[in-house]
Amino acid sequence: MAKIVRSAIIGLFFCGLAMSCGSENSAQMQTGVAENGESFRYGQATTLALSPVESIESQNSVSAPSSTAVDAKTTQNTAETTEGSSSSSNRSSGVPLIIYDTDMGPDIDDAPGLAMLHGYETDGKAELAAVTVSRQGFDGAQFSDALNTFYGRPDVPVGIYKGSTGANSSQYTYLVDSFPHDLSEAPDGFKVQRQVLADAEKSGRKVIMIQVGFSSNISELLNSRADEISDKSGLELVENNVSLLSIMAGAPTSVEFNIKHNLPAAENLFAKWPVDMVVSYWDTGGHVYYPYSAIQKLPTDHIVRQAYEVGGPGNSPYAGGGWHEPAGDFYNMRSWDLTSVLHALEPERDYFGISSAGTVRLEGGVAKFSEGDGGRHYILSNTSGYSAEQKNKAATAMAAMIR
Repeated sequence: MAKIVRSAIIGLFFCGLAMSCGSENSAQMQTGVAENGESFRYGQATTLALSPVESIESQNSVSAPSSTAVDAKTTQNTAETTEGSSSSSNRSSGVPLIIYDTDMGPDIDDAPGLAMLHGYETDGKAELAAVTVSRQGFDGAQFSDALNTFYGRPDVPVGIYKGSTGANSSQYTYLVDSFPHDLSEAPDGFKVQRQVLADAEKSGRKVIMIQVGFSSNISELLNSRADEISDKSGLELVENNVSLLSIMAGAPTSVEFNIKHNLPAAENLFAKWPVDMVVSYWDTGGHVYYPYSAIQKLPTDHIVRQAYEVGGPGNSPYAGGGWHEPAGDFYNMRSWDLTSVLHALEPERDYFGISSAGTVRLEGGVAKFSEGDGGRHYILSNTSGYSAEQKNKAATAMAAMIR
C-alpha cells in the first residue's frame, strides 16, 4: 500500500453509466444524494473541481491528531446491475483482464484502488476478472466482495491467502456488514489467479496483474505446479498470459510495508517474475495526495466514503493515528496503491516518470534497482520533486474514476 509497458493499453475518457460506454445494456446504478444536494448516480462520471495541490500538500510526517466522527448515515445501498451490462461488452472487445491483488484492510488506499478499476470497467477500458487478498484476514475478502457488489458486479471471484502474514488489523473492513455481500468462504488466492490465467489462455486475452499488498498470492502462483485447473505451471501461465505486473512495493533506503509483512514471498516474486514489472516505490504515491475534497463529493452512503470517514484509525476498534495528513478533521490520502492502478491502465498518459529496464533486487528487504543487465523491471519516479501541477494531474485522474 505504503509503472514502458510493451503494449499500449488504455486511454481515459469519462462517461457515466447512463451512457453505453460501448455496451448495448448499461448497468443500472443506485442513485444517491451528494453532500451538496445534487443527485448522484453511483458509477457515473462527475466533473471534479479539486483543490490546488498547493493547498493539500504538507510535510512528510504521517502523524496526525485524532479525527472526529462523521455523521454519515450507513445504509445498505448497492449498485444494481442487469445481465449483460458493460462487462459483457468488455469480454468481447479484447480489453485487458485485471487481477487486483490487495491486502485490503490495514490502510485505506486499497479500497479506492479497487473502486478505480470499477470506473475503468464501466468506461469499457478493462474487465475486473478477480480480486485476491494477500493477508490472512477474511474481513478483507468480504469487504472486497461488498465493494464489487456495490458497483453492481457481485460475481467477481474473490480469493484469499491461506498462510500467515502480519498486519492483520482492519481499519475499515469491519464496516462490511453495512453493505450487501454474500461471500461466506473464499478459495486460495493463487488458485483464483491460476483460473483466470488458464481461462485467458483459452480465449487469447491478456491479463494485467496489479499487486498493492503483500506478495503472498503471486509468490504461490509462481511456485504452483500443474493441477486440475491447468496442465501448466504458474510460471508458464504467467509467461503465456500476463502482459504486466504493476506493483506498489518497496523503497530504496528502507523496508517498505508491503515487503516487510511477507519478505520471503516478495524475494521470490522479484527473483522469479518472468515478464514486465513496473514498480511504484513508496516515494511515488507518498508525495501525491488524494484529496479529501474528492471523498466529500461522493454521497455520504458511498462505500468508499464510509470506509474513509466512518471507518478509519480515529473511529475503528483499532483506533490510533489518522490516515495520513491533516486537512480539517480528516486527511488527504497518500495515493500509493492508486499509482499502480493509474499507471497500469493509462501508461501512455505519462503521469509518472519511468526508468529504463533493469532489475530490482531485495537486499534485506530494501529494494535496490539497477538499470540494464537484461532485466524487465521498471520503476516509477520519486514524485517529491514534481510540480503542484504534475501532482494534481495524477490526483485528478484518480478521482475521476471513483464515482
